Amino acid sequence: MENGFTISIMKKQDLPKVFSTINGLFNKYDKLNAKTTLKYHFKSKEFGINDGNKYWIGNSKDSFVGFVGLEHTIQDVGFISWIAVKRRLQGKGYGKLLLKFAMGKAQEQGCKVLCIKGGSLASFKKANRLYEELGFKGKFKIKDYWADGDDLILWYQKLHPDDSKNHIQYILKHLFTKR
Repeated sequence: MENGFTISIMKKQDLPKVFSTINGLFNKYDKLNAKTTLKYHFKSKEFGINDGNKYWIGNSKDSFVGFVGLEHTIQDVGFISWIAVKRRLQGKGYGKLLLKFAMGKAQEQGCKVLCIKGGSLASFKKANRLYEELGFKGKFKIKDYWADGDDLILWYQKLHPDDSKNHIQYILKHLFTKR
């Protein structure tokens, strides 16, 4: 990759670095959810179970930078389950490289639409700008989804625009539900 930046499959031994990044960036709920999801992923692998998620880490010159996760759901819809870059390394293009990598993997897996959940608070400003820059559309919102005053924004991108209309309808009907 660029300037010594590499992306590799996340391994169980990477979890302390990933959890440290999560602790420095995520809110209380997302910390718990991300850690639980990742622990479940690796525990499932120990039992030979494929949970449908794939996770990768980014390193720059052998130093951990961040991670990204991809969930391939039914109806050829992919979701970026998690993406994070260490706070001190944000703004250097690593998030863009991780997201572009996951977008390519989603396409390889046959996903026709790729989605990512965001929010309306100022803390999502950088992420929302990145999603938009990479061609995602943030048309769908649920008011007060995350908390009072914090709306969920569903960002999506058509990876195969020829037949994605019904996939977007599927997302709205079945996958985009309030907790």
